[in-house]
Amino acid sequence: SQVVKWFSSGVIWKHLVITLWESILAFAIGSLGGVMVGFWFARQPNVAAVFDPYVKMINALPRVVLAP
Repeated sequence: SQVVKWFSSGVIWKHLVITLWESILAFAIGSLGGVMVGFWFARQPNVAAVFDPYVKMINALPRVVLAP
């Protein structure tokens, strides 16, 4: 019933917009960072070789473990 009140009064919309904006921003920052690190690893094989065990270790984790 409280959720219905939030939607009917319009209070929740401000919070939903902020949450959506933060999610989009986090996705953009994470994507840009991932692309930059990927290009760095591609251009520097020695750096990629150093981080390869850690990347494989993280990649072996189930995705559910990484979720908040």
